[in-house]
This record gives sequence, structure tokens and C-alpha cells, in this order.
Amino acid sequence: MRYMVGDNATKFVSMKNEREAVVAGSNGIRIMDVHNMTGISERIGHVRASAVFCRNDSVYYGALNGLSVLVQPGNKVFSFADTSRLLQGSVRDIKEDNAGTMWVATDNGLIGMRGNRIVRHIAQADGLTSSNVRCIEVSDSLLWVGTDKGMNRVVLGGSQLHVTRYTQADGLASDIVNSILVDGDTIYAGTQEGITYFNRNLSDPYSRCDLRLLEVSINGRKADPANLPLLNYANNSIHLEYAALSYKSDGDITYYYRLREQDSAWRQSRQTSLDLISLPPGAYHLELYAVNRFGLKSAVLTIPLTVKTPFWQSIWFVPLAAAVLIALTWALIYWRLGIRRKKENAERMVARQLQELEQRPCARR
Repeated sequence: MRYMVGDNATKFVSMKNEREAVVAGSNGIRIMDVHNMTGISERIGHVRASAVFCRNDSVYYGALNGLSVLVQPGNKVFSFADTSRLLQGSVRDIKEDNAGTMWVATDNGLIGMRGNRIVRHIAQADGLTSSNVRCIEVSDSLLWVGTDKGMNRVVLGGSQLHVTRYTQADGLASDIVNSILVDGDTIYAGTQEGITYFNRNLSDPYSRCDLRLLEVSINGRKADPANLPLLNYANNSIHLEYAALSYKSDGDITYYYRLREQDSAWRQSRQTSLDLISLPPGAYHLELYAVNRFGLKSAVLTIPLTVKTPFWQSIWFVPLAAAVLIALTWALIYWRLGIRRKKENAERMVARQLQELEQRPCARR
């Protein structure tokens, strides 16, 4: 074991290449020659840094005032705090996943960046135990995220993500997680009260997730979920209440739903009720399922809904309306022709009478 005396309280170390390591600490950012432990070769930054990450000739570092990048040669500094409020807070960790996304742990949540642009923001509203992220560990397609209120396993999948949360109720020594290490199938969580470790492949055999539909109301009136009536086109406000039974999840349940005929993607909610207002005419299947804190998924609940088509949108309405219009048009034409004939007949009768009157005096003479 070697010990090097310095004036920099070390916060973070990241390997730049096989020979050099970047050290972030209380007195700035420095480059250390790992083959020559007698001193620091170069100081490249003077800011008090709490996290550092090297990519090519760029050194990304975090501090209390946000994320910055130091580009070599020249040690030019660019602050991301000027581009987004999400990167203006304290930065505690920076890691890169296999897809090339750089993940930044901030007190505004977990920030994913590509090409120096934010492409993902995951916070408490998305399922994390807290938006105050303290550490990150990348393992295959998983992100292990430590916060001040527990640890999270984040599975990224396209636009959707699935978060499994771990707290003291699950066996963590403390909810304040400062560091995470993944060694094969073993997860180590360094907390304020010591280290907790577990096998990530073990699932809780007593955990279950059973979804139940509790109540359906249509226009404020309760309806039988097993025999829902046809819904009126002009007034079809639907309210559903449901709940998932998962005794060990302590209410930590996420619900997913979609209208199969309208939505290809599932929508996510942590509410136990859903309102559907003013559905257009048609037949629908509302699909709903729940996922508990251990990642167990319930069976998909399917609720058929049918909104009556108003008569003016029916298939028969257009040809019937056309037939009626044609009939009315012919009736109008026939009526006008009748009036015209009557007028012509009256004119002929008057002309005949006038002619007869003109001929009578001639006959007397």
C-alpha cells in the first residue's frame, strides 16, 4: 500500500487512460500519474469538485453549482448550468451506461445526457424514492440509484421505465444511500449506518400483486362492472376505482392502463382511480394492470366499454338523408310545376273568356 501526501481532500477519482487518473477534491481537479505516486503532475481546474468523469479529451465534473465540462487542450470550461435549470443544483456522481448515455446524479433527479444534451430526466414523480440522487451504478441494462430515501433499480425500456424501490422496510441499514457496488449478482449498498448486500435475483416468495376493480360509475351513478350498459354519445363520463392487493409493498404500487383501440403505449399512474370523459362512438377495451414494489405484475384487467353511435353518424343515415333530400326536391319541383300548370290553365281560361266576350257583340250586329 502506498500513501501520497497532498493538499487536496479527495472526493472522486476517474481513470483518464491507463497511466493517468483525474482526481476531484476540495482544492480543484488534478491529473495524477498512477505510475509515479510522488506527486501531482498537473492541475486542470480550481473549482471544488464532488464528482468527475473522463471521456476522450473532456473532463466532466460536478460541483455544488452544477455540471461543467473541461475540454483539453486549453482547459476551456463550459457550464451546463447555463443551459438547463436541471443541471444547476449539486452534482454528486457521474456514470456512463453501455449505450453511451452519461447519467448525472443531482438533487433535481437523475439526468441522462447524450451529445451534451439532456435526453432523459428521472425523478420522484417517475417512481424514484427521492429526487435527491446521491450515487449511481450501471450494470448491464440496469441503473442502481441511491438517494436520501432509499435505493432504486431502474430498468430502461424505450419510453417506459420500471423502478423497483428498496428502503429500510426491505432491509437497508439506512435510507440514506451514499454508494452502490454491483459484483456479479450481489448488490452492495453503502449507507449512513453501514453496508447492506443482497442477491438481486432473489424475489420475495411472499409478495403478490392482485388487481381488483372496486367500483364503476357512469354519469355519477354506480353501475355493475360485469354488465355495463351502452353509453350515451352526448354524456358518457366514466369513473373507475381499483386497487392492487400487495401486503408487503406498503402502498408502493404503480398502475398501467390504456384504451386498446386508441393507445398503443401504456400510460402510468400511481392513483387508484381513473376518469374517462366524452369518449367518441365505438367499442373499446380498457386494459389495466399493476406492478408492486418488487416488480411483480398483476394479471391484466379488461373492461369492455361501448359508446352508442348517434343516428346522424350511422351507416344508414347518409343514404337515407340523400333519399329524403331527393324526395323533397322532387316534391318541391312537382309542387312548383303544379302551381305553374294551374297558373297557365287560369291564364288560358281568362283568355278564352275574353275571346268569347269579344265575339258576342259581333254576333248581334
